Amino acid sequence: CLPAGSACSGPLQKIPCCGTCSRKKCT
Repeated sequence: CLPAGSACSGPLQKIPCCGTCSRKKCT
């Protein structure tokens, strides 16, 4: 999963955030 601070696009991205996606950044 992607660590906090990584850019994210939403729940359907290939590699999910380890936490949650907030304001296009993993938290």
